Amino acid sequence: MEVQVVDNCAQPMSTSTGTTVSMAFSNLDASLPMTNTTGSTWRKDWQPRDASAGSAICTVTAFRPLPNGSILANQINIPVSIVRGGTVPLVAAGAVVNAASFAKAGPVAPGALISIFGEKLSGDQAQVASSVPLPTQLNDTEVRLGERALPLIYTSEGQLNVQVPYDLSVNTQHQLTVRRATALSVPEAITVAATQPGIFTVDQSGSGQGVIVGPTGQIVDSANPVKAGDIVVMYSGGLGAVNPPVASGAAAPAAAPTVNPVTVTIGGVPAAVAYAGLTPGTPGLYQLNVVIPAGIPAGDAVEVQIATAGQTSPPVTLALR
Repeated sequence: MEVQVVDNCAQPMSTSTGTTVSMAFSNLDASLPMTNTTGSTWRKDWQPRDASAGSAICTVTAFRPLPNGSILANQINIPVSIVRGGTVPLVAAGAVVNAASFAKAGPVAPGALISIFGEKLSGDQAQVASSVPLPTQLNDTEVRLGERALPLIYTSEGQLNVQVPYDLSVNTQHQLTVRRATALSVPEAITVAATQPGIFTVDQSGSGQGVIVGPTGQIVDSANPVKAGDIVVMYSGGLGAVNPPVASGAAAPAAAPTVNPVTVTIGGVPAAVAYAGLTPGTPGLYQLNVVIPAGIPAGDAVEVQIATAGQTSPPVTLALR
């Protein structure tokens, strides 16, 4: 979208005059600030999140504070047609999520596995990376966070699973883009935090029965409950930096504990954590070796949560007798 913005004397309204220009959309897409390129020209890329409506109204608003305290402002409505199709990848709104918890619109952690949902993200045939270190291009698709190409685990038309690099600085923001052949998605702003913990779940929804394995090697569900004193292994993501460091896309060759301490509660009771770190042999997958504490009422859906660096995972469940 491009507009020319002038005042009532036909003088350019630019950032140097204190002007701001934004776009809002009738299809409920998020409002976007426009960028002043030269003089009175303002531009912004917009990729509609929902093409089903077929049309929308783009409302462009410009305003500038005046020295006398008043505001010079105006807006115009621009009808637009929305056409589905083509090969330009579309990242759905709020659809960059923690691959373990599926938490949306949150930060990503160094080393974390994340899932990206949308349309035209890759070819119609899904592909899984067949080797480690993970490739940064798969099925003609590349994902970049800032200037970094991300290791790819899985690609399909509607979903990508990728790993965030371990060496990204925390408390920073980067632009995430998906490239399919020569077509590039509109950038998504992504914040990097020290951790974003989540426990994988059996149905891959981020809630319900956790991927938690008991002493028999079985998922700890109603058919295979555990008891106080048993050691379980919880598979998780987003626990951040490890020591010794591991290269992005590579599997940990041996134990690699997390830099940030991790705590676990089961049924609201703190549990002893024997190990918190990467799972040897699998890129980006963390595990917690945890002792089931005494004093927890039995049940088939006892809540489990992990916490680290001030962040707490959404609850999942295990079965306890």
